[in-house]
Amino acid sequence: MPTPHPRIAHRRLATLGLAGATIIAGASTIAAIAYEGAQGQHYSLLNHWISELGEVAQSEAALVFNAGLIVAGPMLALFMIGLGRIISGGWGGAIAVSGAIAGIGGMLVGVLPMDDLRTHALAALTFFFAAPVAIGLFTAWLVRERPEDVPRALAWPGILTVAFFVGFLTLLLTGDTQSLAAPDDRVAVWPLVILEWLTLLGVLSWFVAVSAVLWQGRAPDGP
Repeated sequence: MPTPHPRIAHRRLATLGLAGATIIAGASTIAAIAYEGAQGQHYSLLNHWISELGEVAQSEAALVFNAGLIVAGPMLALFMIGLGRIISGGWGGAIAVSGAIAGIGGMLVGVLPMDDLRTHALAALTFFFAAPVAIGLFTAWLVRERPEDVPRALAWPGILTVAFFVGFLTLLLTGDTQSLAAPDDRVAVWPLVILEWLTLLGVLSWFVAVSAVLWQGRAPDGP
């Protein structure tokens, strides 16, 4: 039986989510366009790590990318904390904590660029683990509790994002342990990197979708 909820609408919170996702997408696009590798190659989503956009020694617009993460990370953390408060209870608390960790991890990716691979990898993996966990928890809450004021279709961005992450994690754990570094001999199509990008795009799409629901709102007895 659907769980009754008051009108779920919070435009200030929605603005945080939309702004954070837009800043990351914009900073990534600018850095990718400006990128020119050591051998003069252009950036490609098919065979370049996301973090290479922030590598100061190689990326011409590394400052833009890293600054974008430093600004957007706390915004997304606050968004997840606010979302957790709206949901409340055990579900809300778990979503808020994991989401806040993801946002802080995203910020640290910008603070600790890929030039220092060891510390950067820890920050990046924190984000890439915590964000899908938070999104998975939200999706599980949505499917289990079936609140009347949240569209069921909102589960799909979460399901896809978690699926991309599971694929990424599987290849990461079963592949070369040195693969976190940018390779000297780069293949044309690198499935691990593609899944990393799909995970990030899924995360950003989820923030946009949830923010859109929070912006518009929908009463339980409304259209």
